[in-house]
Amino acid sequence: MRIEVGGESVRLIHPGACHTSGDSIVVFDQAKVIHTGDLFFYGMPPYIDVADGADTHNWFRTIDILAEKYPDFKIIPGHGRVTDMRGWVAFSDYLKMLREKVWAAIQAGKSREETMESVDLSSYSQIQDSGEFLTKKNNVGWVYDEMSKQK
Repeated sequence: MRIEVGGESVRLIHPGACHTSGDSIVVFDQAKVIHTGDLFFYGMPPYIDVADGADTHNWFRTIDILAEKYPDFKIIPGHGRVTDMRGWVAFSDYLKMLREKVWAAIQAGKSREETMESVDLSSYSQIQDSGEFLTKKNNVGWVYDEMSKQK
């Protein structure tokens, strides 16, 4: 949907399931700003809401498509500080790598617990655990749950 508000063209985008089944993105064309909602947790592991239909494949694809279309836009994340498109693309890369490593573990016959213990995410040091819930280890478990359903 596109609306005009105070001389600003605003796009409302529902990309399909990503973080949940009901995600939306707001693009402010003239200001060159994108508000991602929970499609971006800057500097911390995201919540991947598998129970509400999270789809990490569509999530990173959505980011990559918008990065190509709006390369010089500023990004307002749902969590964390404002950044540029490079920050959001780095987050997309994290999701891709997370999926690749979890899928390899599933293909190797590892259990959820074994996968959570064995997947190494240390190359993404810019993403720091936030409390006991938003952790890289939980990200591995949630992606395991998501991908094992698709197996």
